[in-house]
Amino acid sequence: MRKVMFAVLALAFLSSLAGATRWISLGGPEGTPVEVKVLESSEQATLLSFDLKGYYVDEVVLNGNKYVRIALPGATPILEKGMPDLPKVARSIVIPDDASASFSIEEDRVLEVKTAPVIPSKGHLTRDIDPASVPYRFSDFYDGDSFFPEGVFSLGTPYILRDFRGMVVRFNPFQYNPSDNTLRIHRHLLVEVRYSKGGSVNVKVRKRSDRISQDFLNIYRDHFINFEKAASRYNMIPEP
Repeated sequence: MRKVMFAVLALAFLSSLAGATRWISLGGPEGTPVEVKVLESSEQATLLSFDLKGYYVDEVVLNGNKYVRIALPGATPILEKGMPDLPKVARSIVIPDDASASFSIEEDRVLEVKTAPVIPSKGHLTRDIDPASVPYRFSDFYDGDSFFPEGVFSLGTPYILRDFRGMVVRFNPFQYNPSDNTLRIHRHLLVEVRYSKGGSVNVKVRKRSDRISQDFLNIYRDHFINFEKAASRYNMIPEP
């Protein structure tokens, strides 16, 4: 059963910054990255938790008006041009070779604050482009009454990384509504990713004779957050 807990703060501190980057603590010291934990992982499901310890607010002055950009250690920008410049948390997990995946949000602790408008993203820029030369563009989203991103969690398309089948899980810890400048902060999320037979996208066909080199084991440990728990399901014989 999904538990959603809201706390609303009608505070002005986010819109009264003095032109500097500021750390907003949610219980952690400055620079603490988002904490991602694998609580359980089996052939049936993977249970994940995400916890925010704080985030950065960077003031941007555009045409004499104050805007803010939100940054989070351990996260990357969404980079959707014209939409609010917010971070996302993306990690990869090992999933069964031939399963389809779905998810359910078990717990969601939400904090809402009033903020200065969130500046739009300039999108994906190649290295030969000076970001300062690209103007800000506000999409029609800023004239509406909805939150971006729309969902707090999503699953990517299954993929094969040599010996294992993986999937990217994405957590959107911040959502912004321009109609009343509300920043919704998901400070704790508990998600269960469930597996069922019938997967058809990038199915992994495993052979008994397959061998896994020690070098790749280290790559898998770095790439998949649930690798240690998932690896026990496979008969892995490292190459000599």
